[in-house]
Amino acid sequence: MADIERFTQYFEEEINRVTKIIIEGENHPATLHKKLIFAAILDSLSKCIFPRKGNKDRFISFLIEFSEWQDHDRISLPHLFRLLKRNPEPAFFKLRNFTTRGG
Repeated sequence: MADIERFTQYFEEEINRVTKIIIEGENHPATLHKKLIFAAILDSLSKCIFPRKGNKDRFISFLIEFSEWQDHDRISLPHLFRLLKRNPEPAFFKLRNFTTRGG
């Protein structure tokens, strides 16, 4: 039981430490750093739950399993555009067209 409490306390302290970082303005470069630290914490927790999965799979599985984030299965339009740009397959013509028109 002491190990679980120590584990929980460690992550609570880390989250509190990052939460207390004050950043002036939403576009400040440190905003990205704060988000990256939170992502690293989530990644560490995901590794504990899904130790045999690869980074991407365990991170996504962790979000699906333990968050109420409704957009966990949505796709970024810029990322989809880039992916389709690399793949000239004619079957993706309509989808490629959709990404360039923005909807």
